[in-house]
Amino acid sequence: MKKSYFIFMILILIILICGCVDVSAQPEIKTEDTSKEGDKMETEDTSQEKVQMETEFRYIEGTWNRDWDNIEFPFEDDCVPDKETAIKIANIFLENLQKRNCYINHVPQAVLYDTETKIWIVTFGEPDYMVDGVVVVTLGDEIRIAIRKENAEVVKMWLEE
Repeated sequence: MKKSYFIFMILILIILICGCVDVSAQPEIKTEDTSKEGDKMETEDTSQEKVQMETEFRYIEGTWNRDWDNIEFPFEDDCVPDKETAIKIANIFLENLQKRNCYINHVPQAVLYDTETKIWIVTFGEPDYMVDGVVVVTLGDEIRIAIRKENAEVVKMWLEE
């Protein structure tokens, strides 16, 4: 009887001790400020990093049977509102081609916005250069990428000579 009473008291003591300790508290990390006056220090919120580290990204491959024509587009604003955004999107496709050693010297040369179809057309080509004060136009393949303004759909990508 004394033995079970003793074990019971130890368990209660352990529960009380554990209840008083805040296990979620993290130790305070002190850093020394070595910046000089005028230096800008940037602080980062690590709470978002912690959530991202705990959340695992999943890649799933398969077939998603959806009737794409009946899915409503939830945004009221255009996804590609200006030429700068159109160039950024088109650059992604050009960079993928350049990773395969294709069109290495191509740079953005023109952006056309078709007001009727609401499509941005970004043209990439080899840059022009100057020789003895004369602009030399490089003739070669131009890559054109058409991007729909309202939903950022890449409508078409083609080469022109």
